[in-house]
Amino acid sequence: MDFTKFKTSASMTALAAAVASSAVSMNASALTTSEEVQQLYIAYLGRPADKPGLDYWTTEIDGGILSLEQLRANLVNEQPEYLENYGQLGTVELVETIYQNLFNRTFDEAGRDYWVGQVEQGLVLPDDLLLAFINGAFPDDQTVVANKVLVAECFTQSTADYTDSEVELLLASQGPSVTLADCPDTSVEGTAAYVARNNELKGDFSENVALLAGGLYSIDGEVNFLDGAQLTIPAGTTLFGETGSSYLAINRGAKIYANGTADEPVTFTSALDVAGQAEQNDQGQWGGLTILGKSTNNKGERTYEAGTQLYGPVDGVADPADGSGELEYVIIKYSGFEVEVDKELNGLSLGSVGSGTKIENIAIIGSADDGIELWGGTVNVTNLYVYNAGDDSIDTDQGYVGTIDNVYVQQVVVDDETDSRGIEADSFDTTSAGDPVAVPTLRNATLDTIGRAIRLREGTGYIFDNVQVNVKSSSADPESDSYFADVAAIRISDDVTFNTALIQTEGGGIGINNEAVSYSVSDSAAGDITANGEVATGLGLYRDADTKAYFDGLSDVHATVGVSGDDVDEGFLDSDGSPFMAEVAADNIITGADVSVFDWAIEGVQDKETVVVQGDITTDTTWSASNLYALNGEVNVIAPATLTIEAGTTIFGVTGSSYLAINRGAMIMADGTAANPIVFTSAQDIAGLNTGEEQGQWGGLTILGQSTNNRGERTYEAGTQLYGPADGVTIEDDNSGILRYVVVKYTGFEVEKDKELNGISLGSVGSGTIIENVASIGSADDGIEMWGGTVNVNGLYVYNAGDDSLDTDQGYTGTMSNVYAEQSVVDDEVDSRVIEADGLNSTDGGDPQSKPVLIDAILKAKGRAIRLREGTGYVFNNVQVTVLDTTVDATADAIRISDDITFTLAGIETAGAGIAIKNNADAAALYRDDATEAYFDTLTNVFEDDDTSLSITEYDRSWIPGWTK
Repeated sequence: MDFTKFKTSASMTALAAAVASSAVSMNASALTTSEEVQQLYIAYLGRPADKPGLDYWTTEIDGGILSLEQLRANLVNEQPEYLENYGQLGTVELVETIYQNLFNRTFDEAGRDYWVGQVEQGLVLPDDLLLAFINGAFPDDQTVVANKVLVAECFTQSTADYTDSEVELLLASQGPSVTLADCPDTSVEGTAAYVARNNELKGDFSENVALLAGGLYSIDGEVNFLDGAQLTIPAGTTLFGETGSSYLAINRGAKIYANGTADEPVTFTSALDVAGQAEQNDQGQWGGLTILGKSTNNKGERTYEAGTQLYGPVDGVADPADGSGELEYVIIKYSGFEVEVDKELNGLSLGSVGSGTKIENIAIIGSADDGIELWGGTVNVTNLYVYNAGDDSIDTDQGYVGTIDNVYVQQVVVDDETDSRGIEADSFDTTSAGDPVAVPTLRNATLDTIGRAIRLREGTGYIFDNVQVNVKSSSADPESDSYFADVAAIRISDDVTFNTALIQTEGGGIGINNEAVSYSVSDSAAGDITANGEVATGLGLYRDADTKAYFDGLSDVHATVGVSGDDVDEGFLDSDGSPFMAEVAADNIITGADVSVFDWAIEGVQDKETVVVQGDITTDTTWSASNLYALNGEVNVIAPATLTIEAGTTIFGVTGSSYLAINRGAMIMADGTAANPIVFTSAQDIAGLNTGEEQGQWGGLTILGQSTNNRGERTYEAGTQLYGPADGVTIEDDNSGILRYVVVKYTGFEVEKDKELNGISLGSVGSGTIIENVASIGSADDGIEMWGGTVNVNGLYVYNAGDDSLDTDQGYTGTMSNVYAEQSVVDDEVDSRVIEADGLNSTDGGDPQSKPVLIDAILKAKGRAIRLREGTGYVFNNVQVTVLDTTVDATADAIRISDDITFTLAGIETAGAGIAIKNNADAAALYRDDATEAYFDTLTNVFEDDDTSLSITEYDRSWIPGWTK
């Protein structure tokens, strides 16, 4: 038996016996009580102790009231986290999981088999395995646990108030030499703690940093990972440059592991992009990603052209197999900032990067300079997609000798008169190719270019294997004498390149097609095409006769444009002046890239266009899911226009006062699905800057109808729009359209004092309107407010409203069913409620009387829960009301009837299963006063201090993007 990671088998047996008899040693002589408690939390719950828990257990243990074994038993038997981590595992899986969770490593088979045997023989109980592992571990593994304990102490004792995500990162990144004195200072740039605290990479990093999956991190200025440091970026993570000159450089000797997936790529982009303000063909909004290695280079140790970092051989020694880490499923967007004239950053810059580096499945979108540039190096690149590079899509230089396999290039807005190419290839200079000579291999590639496609110079070699070149168009003047040279697909530029003669074809060779050129045939003069269907002078294919002659000498060059049957039938003349005698099939298209490989990238990087909407919409309009829509200011849909919003569409408010109002007589058809809901949100949310608890970042969604209202025609409180009867006519079943699977987030901007926009505002909306499965999250005012109307709402989720979750007024008589409302950060001292219900005024209930019906609802309040006033009625049917806690007043009551008119009209009722009320802050504080209590005592099915009697299926809000509770 191999115990290389554990103590002797004799000590194991003794330990097993000790554990079986509930002896808990915990290496007590070496640990403080606080550390002993932390050790148990780390082992059994996988997290640091929270401060209150740590203080409680430490005091109880030091006072002799409780023991460590009782704490362990509590964690096993009382904490659901233990059950989640370990409780459902079989013995083998349990042992293997403990290895990973405690020691950050996979199991060794001998150790695993030993512990499985101990459990199966009854020598160690499964619940005791964690403790047995700690006490029996070899010193290396005990050090790992000790480091976790010290990080936990940093978290619990520090005044820095670390978040859970920061602790996760600290636990993953601390090395074996950490001490409590090393608790990280989150204000120091260039440290993992700074990154965790600020979600920002800034400065020079000499230590490892592991980002959190799905996180959003900014890159501030020039960021360097220095020799020995490692940056780990999990799938789904996004990094963005704060400014144009911001870029990330992985220096020589450092490593990057950016491991995305097709479904969750790692994304590098610009601040404008995360704010939803970048367009598909933008460029140059930040720097880019640079990796510098120790591999070969025919110019020796070099300084990066856009900075001061070094690449290439160290002390004259190059390492062709140098490894700088891994990039897989990575998107780099809108890069290529010009640091100064002729010093531009690229999308992906690789300086002497070695073959030990893995680069696969890369998409580079909208670099103002090159898409990818390689100065020397031996690294191979597999599955490369370059879209809309401003200069060259692929640029190789200084002796690069790697292979680039399966490549799709699309040029979009490049100016082909400024030496921009699909490929630019250099080696050393115009008189020498250098050592090593650059000989890139391009295999399985499709190059869709504008004008000039390939330029080969400075002695470079090149190997083309199944490379399809398609010149799609040109920006050059077709009337210019130099047009055919300007749009020629391929050029060899200088003598040293001809003389070195290392440009070759292999396998599938190269196909050349130029759609920017029309070839001439004639019945009276010699045409451009030879009898065998080739271009006689190479027009459109080669820049000059020497380049043509070179490629004519290669095999597998597919450049035959063909001869059509019409050419033969009409007796047109070939380039020698002879009539075409036979049809010749074109042979200038070969297989090229497997473009299907890039489905993940093309879908993700063909960004949605942002359409700015402002002013009035007066004609029928459709908003497509293929675009983002930015509401700038007050946007009104005016009768008789209908606004149709496709499922999956996202709309955001540009400013705080931006909101969408569907005016009386107009309609909205927002018919989403659970899989593709329609989302209204804020610019900050689009930028990825929100945590989920924000409020008041833009206006919201307002719908105004012509249904009932006990105050007559009214003006919307936050604007000038009208709702209610028009010319004295009320339409009870008025139809304002459809809201289905719609979520409205981070709303409630205060237009002026006491005039706030809500999440969803409904003014006299009629019963002909369909509202199903809607969510209001983070409104600074009400989650949903109804001023009159008869509309029914089926499926309603309201979270974190700053004022009332459900607010009804002015004679609303509809039904709200299948409802979940939860308050989060509301201030219950300012009359905020989970329900506020009004009628007309303190002396008159109005006609119609407000009488909402609430069915199948779970309401979770902070402090005061329900206020009923101004003569309102209300029908509660299967409604659970729980006061979770209170922000200030520990005696805050759950329910209040506020005025005489409400008591007098007696419209508050229960139906069906009734209402259950519980106050967790104060069980006795169910009613504001004796009169309210007496009223509810007369109702049937009122369950007091009760949260179990009613059967309510909690609203399933899993369809809501980014729901937090």
